[in-house]
Amino acid sequence: MMKFLAVIILLVAGCVHVGPEYHRPNIDIPPRFEGSRALKSHLKGSGMWWRDFHDGKLDRLIDQAINNNLDIKASAFRIVQMHYQLIQARSQRLPRLDLSGRAAKTRETFGITLPSVYRKRSTVDTYNLAAAASFELDIWGRIASLNESAREQFLEARDTRNSVINSIIAETAALYFQEQALLQRIDLAKAIIDDQKNTLRITEERYNRGITGILELKNASTELKRLESRLTTLVQELNTTRQKICVLLGKYPSTRQKVSVCQLPYDFPSAGYAGKQTSLNISSYIRDYTFDYVDQMSPVPSGIPSELLERRPDIRAAEARLKSINAQVGVAKAARFPSIKLTSTYGYISDSFRELIRPDSMLSEMAMGITQPIFNAGALKAEQRAMEAQYKQVQMDYAKTVLNAFFEVENALMTEHKLLERRKDIVKIKGNTASSLSIIESRYSGGLVDYTKVLGARKAYLDILDELSNVDLAILTNRVSLYRALGGVSLEQIDKKQGD
Repeated sequence: MMKFLAVIILLVAGCVHVGPEYHRPNIDIPPRFEGSRALKSHLKGSGMWWRDFHDGKLDRLIDQAINNNLDIKASAFRIVQMHYQLIQARSQRLPRLDLSGRAAKTRETFGITLPSVYRKRSTVDTYNLAAAASFELDIWGRIASLNESAREQFLEARDTRNSVINSIIAETAALYFQEQALLQRIDLAKAIIDDQKNTLRITEERYNRGITGILELKNASTELKRLESRLTTLVQELNTTRQKICVLLGKYPSTRQKVSVCQLPYDFPSAGYAGKQTSLNISSYIRDYTFDYVDQMSPVPSGIPSELLERRPDIRAAEARLKSINAQVGVAKAARFPSIKLTSTYGYISDSFRELIRPDSMLSEMAMGITQPIFNAGALKAEQRAMEAQYKQVQMDYAKTVLNAFFEVENALMTEHKLLERRKDIVKIKGNTASSLSIIESRYSGGLVDYTKVLGARKAYLDILDELSNVDLAILTNRVSLYRALGGVSLEQIDKKQGD
């Protein structure tokens, strides 16, 4: 017995992990983001970035998306699945204990099996009750590699959920800004249509008096139809945007304000403008649905590129998958080596049920078995080579994920810089157009120009407002993409927020 235990101790002490050691792939990373130089930003971390917009409606909308989105819920169940698979993998590191009981009746026949020959029959009863323990010695690290793989799959599921949450938050914020911009643009489109109706009315009067020709009249009528068609398109885009928001909230895609299945945390404003516009103050009837987001935006906390490897949940998930496959290579390699299993049985066996639990019916056994694969037509070697090839494939996927993350950050930084420059130009044009409108309105009040000049100047001003609305939406959408590209919010921050 002592020799047997000594052999076991020597085997356990001599365990060798035959699996490959993991090394993070080497990817050339610059010391800083190129785009951050243009924006002069050297901060780090983004956290609950949507709060920087100071919009309660946006906060409530994102809260509902986090709590109700179906993709987020599905990712949570994926974590639960990986948690139990990790428990299952860890169980292999401990001995297995089974209890078995058996009752059998065996009938035996003795003699020659001929019709005229006497045959003797006997019946034997057997009763057995035993506890059996088995334990595999992890000499080559197969079980340790299985545990490592399961653990990395669990971490991958966590980081994937984090990535899903960031994607849903970013998509929700982008759709919210798009909805607000569309409401403004619809108001602008209706104002332009009203002015075009006045232009058409004046053109018809001038045509009836023979002052203008049929071509000017047709052009004015065609322009009105074009503007009305554009308004229809904007309203359809608004309805589609609202339907997308509803789906993100895990609700039926309705565009009606009072439909209970998709009641947003704020009212659906109607797509129109309030009141009668006056010729001297165009901005008085253009409703402001949003705060002045762009003017109050602070510099982006971009940080340094090396930090992105730890901040981006999709990069962490890709690396966790790479580590898991690396561990699977170790499992496949260890399967080609001998496996050693210890077994022990303790129980009772008797031909009488009443005499089963007695000292003289006791049965005990301790054994050690070894299995060495000899011939399997190259299956085990092929499995190892397949896992090694899969590791190389996932290694390329990881590198692609990292490079794509850097692209998203650099592109968003560059895009924001260009959009802000473009916005400055549009704001200058807006000021010039407003000054021109004011001058023409003054001349109209003095009887120096006719009303068509006023309508033309008003249309130019409304057009530049529409262009400014488009640029502001592009800036906001790009800023949302940048926050997400920089890593977004962590699961710890989300859990803390929900716990508050």
